[in-house]
Amino acid sequence: LVVAILFAAGLSAIVESMNFLFNANLGYDLHERIWSTSAALVGPIYGLSLMPRDLDEEIDIAGQKDTLLARGVSVLVNYVLVPVILVYAVILHAYAIKIAGEQSLPKGQIGLIVTIYALGGTGAWLVAWPWRDEGTRLLRWFMRGWFWLTIVPAVLLAVAIWRRISDYGVTPDRYGIMLVAIWVAALTVYLAVRRNRADMRAILGGIAVLLLVGSVGPYGATGLTISSQVKRLTDIFAAHGLFKDGKAVMAENKLTSEVIYEANSILYALRDAGGLDRLRPWFAGNEVDPFKVPADRWTIVGNIATYLGAESPVSPPTYLNFTSNVPMSFPIPAESRLVGPLLVTAPNVNDPTQPPMTAFNDNKTLTIKLETATYTIPTVDFVAKTKARVSQDSMRQPMVMFEIAPGVSVAIDSIYAQPKDLSSARFWLILPQEKTVP
Repeated sequence: LVVAILFAAGLSAIVESMNFLFNANLGYDLHERIWSTSAALVGPIYGLSLMPRDLDEEIDIAGQKDTLLARGVSVLVNYVLVPVILVYAVILHAYAIKIAGEQSLPKGQIGLIVTIYALGGTGAWLVAWPWRDEGTRLLRWFMRGWFWLTIVPAVLLAVAIWRRISDYGVTPDRYGIMLVAIWVAALTVYLAVRRNRADMRAILGGIAVLLLVGSVGPYGATGLTISSQVKRLTDIFAAHGLFKDGKAVMAENKLTSEVIYEANSILYALRDAGGLDRLRPWFAGNEVDPFKVPADRWTIVGNIATYLGAESPVSPPTYLNFTSNVPMSFPIPAESRLVGPLLVTAPNVNDPTQPPMTAFNDNKTLTIKLETATYTIPTVDFVAKTKARVSQDSMRQPMVMFEIAPGVSVAIDSIYAQPKDLSSARFWLILPQEKTVP
């Protein structure tokens, strides 16, 4: 963890220094890439490099009392992690008593609370393992009794997630919490049996196996979400006379707003999971077929909502959030030149003239100032032309290109905007070659 943080912090400091000293403009998302790479790659690889060749060999960290690392970790687990987890345990058990007394589960809270507790507590238990015999009395008690502290939260988590899935079906988020519930239950049993003879590989390997199982296949997060939500929508169609011989038919009576709202929530879940095609056979051959005309997922959801009796189709999002993620090449004539990348910023009130090679937006006009020319385009037109060329249903699309002035084209590789509000953009300009006077 320390190595990953120091690595990322060092690179981020270098990036900021380059931006500050040389106006390098290395990219607004570079810090995100640095920190995610450090967390997902550098840290784990460094940790694996410290693994012993014999995985059954135990490193006696507690015996190295004079090293800086051992002293730091000892203070962390004995006087910070363990006390915090125990206080959290008291709060969570008191909350469970409150829920039992009121006979009512709060909506949308239990899963996150118990998940943090289970993962954080088990992480503290793993870190504190080398001090199980030599730590403070509180730590030693925690190491012996942690599995007892997971029983009530495991039951609470199981009841909460079962209730949510019964009422609203499976979604990827609920599926993830369900995996945590299964892991916590298995962990409780395992620690109750093994106590201080537990194998770290079994604890970490258990959650790894569950995550792999949940990643693919019909019983993975996506597959089970689609199956669950299709069944819920099938029940709604069947209960309100929208099925005949396995095909969708128009409702004889207008559906209530509550039913339409529930159906829309199911359609949203299927759209996000990529499962709308499972509904295509329902409407095949139907005079009113939401799938008849090729359309993106937003349009299909809107068409089905209208079919069910919604007063207006579901509108696509008004915002524009696009980042090119497909390699592309485009010809640049010999008499032209490529300038960029340029980043859109707000106008600097302290420097109204703006330096050259900048693009600034006042939410009325996008002004692109180069060394020898200045180009302007209304912000609303810039956003509208970009949005018209971005597929709302595409996760992979090359840069967006269009002309902003005679002979001058723009190639946009990222943009975030509302119809009248351009928040950020990065683009290149393709300019005609300047003519020189002899």
